Amino acid sequence: MIFARLTRKLLTFWCAIVLYFREFRQHKTLYLTFDDGPNITYTETVLDILAQHHIKATFFLIGKEVIENEPIVSKIIAAGHMIGFHSYSHRSFPLMSRAERRSEIQHCLQLIEEMRYSGTKMFRPPFGLLDFIDLLYLSRHGFKTILWTFDSRDYLHDMSIESRLLKLPGKHHVVLFHDDSQLTCDILHKVLPEWIRQGYKFGNF
Repeated sequence: MIFARLTRKLLTFWCAIVLYFREFRQHKTLYLTFDDGPNITYTETVLDILAQHHIKATFFLIGKEVIENEPIVSKIIAAGHMIGFHSYSHRSFPLMSRAERRSEIQHCLQLIEEMRYSGTKMFRPPFGLLDFIDLLYLSRHGFKTILWTFDSRDYLHDMSIESRLLKLPGKHHVVLFHDDSQLTCDILHKVLPEWIRQGYKFGNF
């Protein structure tokens, strides 16, 4: 677990460095990402909110949720958003054997590809935890491990997070959301227009 947490910190730092140089010539850029879906209740609302502001995002999907909500996955794809995979069951990697981790990755990837969305190369480990061996395995197979530079903390179910989101430090961020709650939808309604007013552009991977 210690090595997994260290890897997460290093990847977050690397993500910030890559964003800085990737967006060096631009003023402000946010990459919106949504974990743990597709959700039968809230993902479509998130899609509607993003469409209202002509914003594209990246959805990191859980395999077992893909099985249960295939029509929603089709709507994500049809709306032009990017898709990454987030393991099959969202179990913490440090608590699993190597074989179980590989199975979680491959099973989720296969389910997404069966939705005729081929070529997804973005992976986000559950809780952002993986070790260097996992990282090397993913890199060797051509996968990019994408974490985040700013956690919205929408899982705390507290509207006070709005003030944090409206005062982002720095100019470039990969922002972590979860498309599984009404709070996330309410927060998006409030912060997206304000981010646009603040001059942020919205990138995609």
